[in-house]
Amino acid sequence: MKKGLVISWYFPPINSSEGICTFKLLKNSKFEYDVFTQKNDKSWSYDTNEESLTSPNIHPIYAESSSIEDWVKKGIQYGVEHIKEYDFIMSRSMAPESHEIALALKEKFPDIMWIASFGDPITNNPYLKLIERVSPYKVRGTGVLEKHSIKYVLSPKRILKNWFWNYKDKKYKRKHTRLYKDKVLQEQVFKKCNRIIFNNPYQQEFMLQGYEEKVTRKALLLPHGYDEDFYDKKVKENSTKTKKISYLGHLDETRTPKNFLLALERLRENKKTLFNSLEIDIYGNMSDQDKVYLVDHDLCEVVKFKKPVKYLESLKIMQESNLLLLVDANLGKVLPKNIFYAAKLADYIGSGRNIFAITMLDGPSADIVKEVGGVVSSHSVEDIYNNLVMILEGKTSIKNTKDEKYNMKTIAKTFDKEIDKK
Repeated sequence: MKKGLVISWYFPPINSSEGICTFKLLKNSKFEYDVFTQKNDKSWSYDTNEESLTSPNIHPIYAESSSIEDWVKKGIQYGVEHIKEYDFIMSRSMAPESHEIALALKEKFPDIMWIASFGDPITNNPYLKLIERVSPYKVRGTGVLEKHSIKYVLSPKRILKNWFWNYKDKKYKRKHTRLYKDKVLQEQVFKKCNRIIFNNPYQQEFMLQGYEEKVTRKALLLPHGYDEDFYDKKVKENSTKTKKISYLGHLDETRTPKNFLLALERLRENKKTLFNSLEIDIYGNMSDQDKVYLVDHDLCEVVKFKKPVKYLESLKIMQESNLLLLVDANLGKVLPKNIFYAAKLADYIGSGRNIFAITMLDGPSADIVKEVGGVVSSHSVEDIYNNLVMILEGKTSIKNTKDEKYNMKTIAKTFDKEIDKK
């Protein structure tokens, strides 16, 4: 049996989207894996321990590192000492430092097969550009954050995660910014790896624009998927008169439910019976301004903000819901298309429950939700309101088909075929 070395800063028991996506893929693969990771830094995670997420074919190697720079050094050292034990290596980002380790190993051992997997872009990230436009928090020209409280800097938000990876090293202030380093890193990864994994075609097109054909030929599309083993078949959908709508995951100042809340206010004004029939639970993270909005506009009786839950508990909540809400950031000010495929959408599909997505109409979320039978709305308040009314009154077709294309067993088979080509 072939054996791979996977390099991933995030991995269970830390509950992070990147780590769980990595775990699900490896668990369903036919190969054996050692995962070089860490479990000391829980920043930019859901801050829950996922000790139950283990698999006989996966063996985590937890580095005791005081910093990510130290982790990189130890990762390279481990790889050099143990490379003969592996048939291939795979690096996962975020964080981009995972690719730094793999790049160093590839340069030292050019015959090793290297798969570079990308969640978000590590350079030229449109989400970062959007935040820089709308955020009240400023970034100096050198990329150093200013006027941020400790709570703000450590909050588990996508943009802060990207700011951290892109700007944290002050030593680059003298020569070049972290952004420049990441641009060079991405170019080197694309040039020297054997395969590049993207989770959707929009991401692939965006990240590979400008690269020559010999790089684009390396692309491999592997969507986020659901693991059917993690769902409790005994859990039933809510059958009370109350319609239970759930959102699970991160929200922030840019990925905001504000227009959904405005649509709810319109629903209360125009169709109060429908409004009173709702129970809306938001699990995870939400901006302070949106929390204040809930209170100031008397929406707390219907909309409840709840703390993050463990991963398997989140799947149970999905199964108990009547409708699952997806909210993407509106990137329209910086990009005409959405390039991000939220991993929770795959888990939504696996739950078998109906999905209502608020997203850009051109992008992976819209395509996938339509494909599996859900309802898609633009970010327009009127569009959200009209679609919500149609769903609640049963006047629109909505049914989760639980497409096998997004079953992780199917996805892992494609992944394994690529490994077998070596």
